[in-house]
Amino acid sequence: MHSKLQLTVLSLYKQFLRASAEHPALREHIKQSFRDAAVKYEKTDTFLIEYNLRRAQRQLDSLRNHSIAGFSSMTIKSENARR
Repeated sequence: MHSKLQLTVLSLYKQFLRASAEHPALREHIKQSFRDAAVKYEKTDTFLIEYNLRRAQRQLDSLRNHSIAGFSSMTIKSENARR
């Protein structure tokens, strides 16, 4: 049994995957972002999760409306990670 919030996150994830079907790099970024968020947020942080859901919904709307001209991704490692 899943909560309404969990079902909303899952639905949004599926919508993102459908919308990014023709952009493999963006699709991988979306998958990784959702994986990171699953680890980053506690299930009890409902306000933070809901905030990020609203933010993601706006991003999905931009993706669907083709108002995104390009996509790039960058990873920055801290000095501590090199040691």
